[in-house]
Amino acid sequence: MKKILYIAIIILLIVSNATVAMADDKSSEIDDYINECMEIIDIPGMSVAIVQNGEVIFEKGYGVEVLGTDAQMTQKTIQAVGSVTKSFTALAMMQLVEQGEVKLDDKATQYLPWFRTLEKEKSDQITIAMLLSHSSGLPTSTPSTSWFVSDRGENSAYEEARSLASSNLLFDPGQSYNYSNAGFLLAGLIIEEVSKMEYEDYIKENILNPLDMNSTSTNIDSFDDLGVLYGHIPYYDSYMPANKIFNTSFLAAGSELRTSAIDMTKYMMMYLDSGKYDGKRILSADGISNMMEKKSSTMVMGKETGYGYGLLNVEEMGLVFHGGNTRAMSSMMIMHPETKTGIIMLFNVHDINSEIFGISEMQMAVNVLNILNDNPLTNGLVEEKKEHSGYTLLKKDIVNYLNEYSSSDNTISSTMKEQDGKIYLELDSTIGQQTYELIFESKLAAYATNSTEALMISFDENSNGEIISINTSFAGLLRKKTQVVDDNYKKVYFEDVSFMVPNGYQAQNADDKIIVSSGEVDIEYSKGTGLENFWEDCQLRTQGAGEIVRQTNPKTEWINGYKVYQQIIIIKDGDEYFQCVCAYLEGSSEASIFTIVPYYSTTGIIRDVIVKMIMTIED
Repeated sequence: MKKILYIAIIILLIVSNATVAMADDKSSEIDDYINECMEIIDIPGMSVAIVQNGEVIFEKGYGVEVLGTDAQMTQKTIQAVGSVTKSFTALAMMQLVEQGEVKLDDKATQYLPWFRTLEKEKSDQITIAMLLSHSSGLPTSTPSTSWFVSDRGENSAYEEARSLASSNLLFDPGQSYNYSNAGFLLAGLIIEEVSKMEYEDYIKENILNPLDMNSTSTNIDSFDDLGVLYGHIPYYDSYMPANKIFNTSFLAAGSELRTSAIDMTKYMMMYLDSGKYDGKRILSADGISNMMEKKSSTMVMGKETGYGYGLLNVEEMGLVFHGGNTRAMSSMMIMHPETKTGIIMLFNVHDINSEIFGISEMQMAVNVLNILNDNPLTNGLVEEKKEHSGYTLLKKDIVNYLNEYSSSDNTISSTMKEQDGKIYLELDSTIGQQTYELIFESKLAAYATNSTEALMISFDENSNGEIISINTSFAGLLRKKTQVVDDNYKKVYFEDVSFMVPNGYQAQNADDKIIVSSGEVDIEYSKGTGLENFWEDCQLRTQGAGEIVRQTNPKTEWINGYKVYQQIIIIKDGDEYFQCVCAYLEGSSEASIFTIVPYYSTTGIIRDVIVKMIMTIED
């Protein structure tokens, strides 16, 4: 009997050692794969952690936390995860649902009665479920969104949400999908309203503390104590450490979470154990399943993908995931419920551009899963590489672009310059410095590329063919830095305001309005009566002027210290087309500008008259 027991023990030891050896082999293979990826993408650093069957089976950092230092990235390094934060917001809301505090089909206005868009009757139909599944029809961002604002007080969640009153819905609520940071901003405000707690306090007390996520926070006041990273921004062929800035545009509920790879293992374990962690119930099993189930559909890297509540899923691959990025950091979290495996990757750069490198954050995580499951490595989760024409600018034309440009709020300055036969766009903002090489597609369009980004930009020119501004997705509109006014302008004075107008224009008081007129065009300037009233008045006046053909989505930019809300509505009157220009100014005082001009002259009127008026206003 003792001999049989001895043989059994030996067999168990052999099996146990074989299991350890297999795990070590997998760890080595994963480590080799990630090191190969690091050589390809050449980023400063990343951290990785993997859980399986309730245990951490891999944890490691690669590269450095900050370029120019010796601090190594580790599994404990704390940084931003971007939109992975949305899953925490959805989890918090589902907790409130299970507590009977809210219902998923409750209207958002039940908790935020002031919330509305330009189409109030439609936005009144938006439910909590729609906010959490990106099916509300809300735009991607609020009108006043900026990546570059560092003062949270200036861009509070409440102010951001109120600015949606000037936005149109992209579709009827519940009818389609559009990824909306604005929707999750509202969800965060609802959590605060229902729980009577600050968002960050609710998340800490009800999610982070029970999960023992002691190195995680959505409270920007705690970031310095935690020693969080601020990441890197791309230079042309390298990276530079980013300045200390918070992504206050979307605030805590959308992208503010800071955490470490090892802390995120606890979060993934909870999902993979149907809402439990270390014997504590965070959410019911049904609640977890509900979060993961498809509520709306989109495409991710060419794959049909469902969006549940704060989580995405690719049904054919059995994956539940969410990624995120800020202007200086990014992340990817994938979970494979069938094998109870979770993988988190944190990158201390904005993005891994798969068009440039042929690899994406998601593909890296999926290949780690493939290694664990003895499946071959794949490379299908990447953006298709675009072909570019390589238009050549004539040497005599190049000087037309080589100027300084800036955003209207002066948070971004830029310079276009020529060096070694190439043209570069250099940006300097609150987040740091970035450089892009420009590959021109035409005289007014170029492909801007650096170590991580590959984006199209366009140029505006005036009637003399001079380049006057640059349109970018990453920095907004950048205007040529020239003297605001010249000898062609004059200053007009009234009792409580003055501004510049072109010499050919006259300005006079009329019925509590100032009319700026050229004889053919009348531009009305009047004191503000409230943004909501202004949009309604614009719609009514426009409808009375002709048949509305189409209208732009309202947008917001900062000009001369004013938050300027803008919209253009195109109308047809008989056989003629006109554009109604609506602008509302919020600042030390409030004012509105309204005009109806012939279709062909709108750009010039906005650029040469309205913008100049706003830039030179003195109250």
